[in-house]
Amino acid sequence: MIGLINIQWFDNPGAVLLAYGLQETIKKLQPNEEIVIIDYAAGGSKSADISLSKQLFYKVKNKAVNAIFYLNSDNRKFRYELKCRHEKYENFRSEYLNRTSRTTETNSDIFLKKFSACIVGSDVVWKPEIAEEEHSKIYFLQFAGKNTNKIAYAASIGTDNMSILEKLKPTYKNLISDFDFISMREATGAKYIENLTDKKVYNVLDPVFLLNAETYISLIKDIALPCKQKYIYLYMLTYNEDLVSLAIKIAETNNYKIIYDLHTKENVILKNKFKDNGIASVATGPLEFLSLINNASIVLCDSFHGTAFSIILHKEFYTFGNHNGGIDISTRMKELLEKFSLEDRYVNNSTFTIRPIDYAIVDKKIENYRKDSIDYLKMALSNSF
Repeated sequence: MIGLINIQWFDNPGAVLLAYGLQETIKKLQPNEEIVIIDYAAGGSKSADISLSKQLFYKVKNKAVNAIFYLNSDNRKFRYELKCRHEKYENFRSEYLNRTSRTTETNSDIFLKKFSACIVGSDVVWKPEIAEEEHSKIYFLQFAGKNTNKIAYAASIGTDNMSILEKLKPTYKNLISDFDFISMREATGAKYIENLTDKKVYNVLDPVFLLNAETYISLIKDIALPCKQKYIYLYMLTYNEDLVSLAIKIAETNNYKIIYDLHTKENVILKNKFKDNGIASVATGPLEFLSLINNASIVLCDSFHGTAFSIILHKEFYTFGNHNGGIDISTRMKELLEKFSLEDRYVNNSTFTIRPIDYAIVDKKIENYRKDSIDYLKMALSNSF
């Protein structure tokens, strides 16, 4: 039995689709083995640069703000749509992911199973918040027995902020000490981790790139679109005024609709900003996310996986930077774009290119990186049996 650990429990398209990509790839490489995703639904809840007292203050403040926000009937509709969104994620997990029963306990009996190999990754499973929490026991595979092959695939620490990472060197060094094979999603992360071990640390693709575009398109053939007119798909993790302004500019110039996907309370701001040109897409599951990207004229986003699937599905797109928990998380998008020579799709100070993307060149790069990434998995798994 091979156990996979990632953050598929989180209602985010990248989180569930990377879990699917890794699961399906391992199934092809080890067809005679049971592949199971260990459904540990916890970890990474605190901010690395915010004190415990401030976290408590913000928690109480947010509860009060939410109580006032949902007094409005339109806002209650927004909460209902978020509930529908969650149900779509649960449906995807039930249909496409082979999981254990769910737990949030680090001492669950689930971790006592006899795994020939355990693979952690991808996404920010090794971010500082997790490394410092009790959840590190799970995401650094400390539960795995001595006879279990411990593998990291495309793990990410999520930042290149050395003021944070410098202090955590002893922590990371201890946590990775008994891994058999280590690979990281970002080159900066690979360099940082490699300096803490005598093992080679590989730089590999995020699991969503292990499957081709046709595989994803086959999943969405029955998904209906919210409009027939050409549209911009605006996918934001956090509200960004520059991103919104660019969407309005492009929409007005080209007579496009704007389908916007933001799952925070700022969604109501977008309703007023876009007026009749905007179509809210709150109750969107992972398959709708894929369909909206696949059928968009242009994608605007501030997300790694929004960028990744724009590339996989051959879209014209622009990517903005982002922060999360006080940490600049733009590095992951910048490195991804550099890998495929698409640096000019990253927007700085609202300046951007209108040069069309030559996807024939990009696809060759993806094929080469995909081969190297799968070869790494083959090598790491060969020591398990």
